[in-house]
Amino acid sequence: MTDIEKLGKLFAYGVGVLFLIFFRENQTFEWVIFIGVFLLVGIPHGSLDHLIYQERQVPGNLFGFFLRYILVILLYLVLWFLFPVFSLLIFLIISAYHFGQTHFLQQENNSLSPLLFLSLGGFYLSLILWSDFENTQAILSEIVNITEWFQAGKLMVVSFFLATSILLLIDFSMKKISLVVEMLVLGTLLYSLPLLLSFVVYFGFWHSLPSLKTQFESLTAHMTKGRIKWFVQRVLPLTAISVLGIFLVVFISSDWLSEGERILLFFTLISLISAPHIWVMDRFIKSRNRA
Repeated sequence: MTDIEKLGKLFAYGVGVLFLIFFRENQTFEWVIFIGVFLLVGIPHGSLDHLIYQERQVPGNLFGFFLRYILVILLYLVLWFLFPVFSLLIFLIISAYHFGQTHFLQQENNSLSPLLFLSLGGFYLSLILWSDFENTQAILSEIVNITEWFQAGKLMVVSFFLATSILLLIDFSMKKISLVVEMLVLGTLLYSLPLLLSFVVYFGFWHSLPSLKTQFESLTAHMTKGRIKWFVQRVLPLTAISVLGIFLVVFISSDWLSEGERILLFFTLISLISAPHIWVMDRFIKSRNRA
């Protein structure tokens, strides 16, 4: 799996360019890519949290892990029902941090790292949401009216870019030049794509795939053969359960929800899984970089 991350990113750029040249306004192409990436890398990258926790935290204490994992999901579900706007804001903030952190999986953290993670992830997340503002507005309209936020969104994108550049300049240990160039090149592509395709291109190949690669390297480091087979066998069970559960809920609700409402429901379900996953991965990455 040495070059799989580079190949994945090249594939993602290719998908984006193909869409812009040949498949504009083609929703079938968009949905095929979206569903395919989620099935192959999006959901699988969170299916090994229990093994990650065992390896880096408390080996053998799976009951306590799953209990806390489920409690976090249930608590967040209650928050979504009671305070949807607040829950959305929390989801965006922790997602931005989590996305930014993935860009520095091989680097040791320092005092500025949390700010850098948040600003870099915030740049990509705000860019994706405001690049196709009409669709973002339609999806979020059931929770909050963001009609007046269009100009603020542009300002957020620029502010996050400048903040990230300054933080990279301060910390000379970071790969500042390549990251800034990537922000400009990838950012331009993401801004040119429709919302769902823009999101899944970034989420799949700049977040999920690098995360999966890191998990693979960590969990199979002691093995000399059969590493890929062992890894796939452990990814599949919880991936299948998650996929079945999410799409079953979305399918059942299709009779009384619009397309935008189903998309919102899908991402709400993803957020419930993401909350404990982000906690596990944060501890895993920090402990791994200290080792």
